[in-house]
Amino acid sequence: MPDPEFAYDVFLSFASADEEVAREVWRTLEAGGLRVFWSTASLDVAMGQSWVAAIQENLERSRHFVLFWTAQAKVSPWVQAEYETFYGQCYLKDRAGRRLVVLPDGEEPIASLPPFLRSLQVARTASEMVGRLGGGVPLSRGVASGWLGEGDRGGEGWASSWSQGADRFGEFGNFKVADALQRMRWIEPGSFRMGSPESEPGRDDVETPHEVTLTEGFWLADTPCPQSLWAAVMGSNPSRFQSPDRPVELVSWEDCQEFCRTLRAQASDPGWRLPTEAEWEYACRAGTKDATYAGPIETRGERDAPILDAIAWYGGNSGVGYDLAEAEDSSGWKEKQFEHTRAGTRRVKTKAPNAWSLYDTLGNVWEWCEDWFGPYEPGSSTDPRGPSEGSGRVIRGGSWFLNARNVRAAYRRKCVPSFRGDALGFRLARGRGLR
Repeated sequence: MPDPEFAYDVFLSFASADEEVAREVWRTLEAGGLRVFWSTASLDVAMGQSWVAAIQENLERSRHFVLFWTAQAKVSPWVQAEYETFYGQCYLKDRAGRRLVVLPDGEEPIASLPPFLRSLQVARTASEMVGRLGGGVPLSRGVASGWLGEGDRGGEGWASSWSQGADRFGEFGNFKVADALQRMRWIEPGSFRMGSPESEPGRDDVETPHEVTLTEGFWLADTPCPQSLWAAVMGSNPSRFQSPDRPVELVSWEDCQEFCRTLRAQASDPGWRLPTEAEWEYACRAGTKDATYAGPIETRGERDAPILDAIAWYGGNSGVGYDLAEAEDSSGWKEKQFEHTRAGTRRVKTKAPNAWSLYDTLGNVWEWCEDWFGPYEPGSSTDPRGPSEGSGRVIRGGSWFLNARNVRAAYRRKCVPSFRGDALGFRLARGRGLR
């Protein structure tokens, strides 16, 4: 729905040499119902008004700004003037209501943007841009057919367009497959210290601390994949602890790849994938630096770390109030925080989330990552993808079964890609394809 406060939904900024490609971007945005200011040829310059003043006026009349970033745009003084003006006079004054989004052409790297723009949202296609900015482009009606905003439901149980909302934690999208609804959280690009200091209780030598920069944002599910979503996509449920709102388990890395391939094929969207190991830890930490996003960890026993009880299902508490007939005998587990005799996975979203509203990144089930396991690259790194080969894929987060030391943001382990375990699941990501 057009906002009457603005004459345009989008100001499209591009270099004149890119006009032919920019025209296609404009057509897609317009087809999605967005009002686009895209060409200076459409300017109605009043007598006595300078060209610069006319551009300024139309920037102010546009709710959002799309920067088509190419090698030509990088050296265009007009493009520079437009994004600097919008950033300084519009975006910074109203971050909640106005957005500045970068659309790279695939050749010019995001790293070539001016530093103050590198943390902004990035969209890979004009169609994705439509959803980000409130339009409605019809998508294929396959298994995974789009996003749903808060209170917005597509017909016949399927989403019919891209839309999103925001709350105090940031931006989100609700992804629906049949009757299974998965909330996705937008994770902004940024830098963090990956790994753990030598003083952290329970650390391993493979957790070498180092600086990591992620130059691109990505969507990440706010919970490990629940059984309801797996069943809606794959048509079956392999889990030991059967319950729609518990995490799917007994799925291998190879199974998770097949799940993502199914989504990509049915939705004609190449972005569905597992997170990289660096993306996983960055999201788990949510800006924090301690062993857990709730604070430092103190282990009083093998399965006893008080800081974990509020945020994670782990071996010390996973049997408290356990409610399924299928269960693991936990009576012999040593040094539990609480006494229990039967344990297993637990319903998602029953422990406190981190600052980005991600639940169960620690505990409940291990989560597969995309990377092969190996030593971290020496020194700082940008968008790391792990080794090119290996014997096992990375798993993260710890689980309902394990000791307290495993349930830390930096803890890492590997499993062969074909392994299936009743404490091992995954979390869905969506972003630029990794292959």
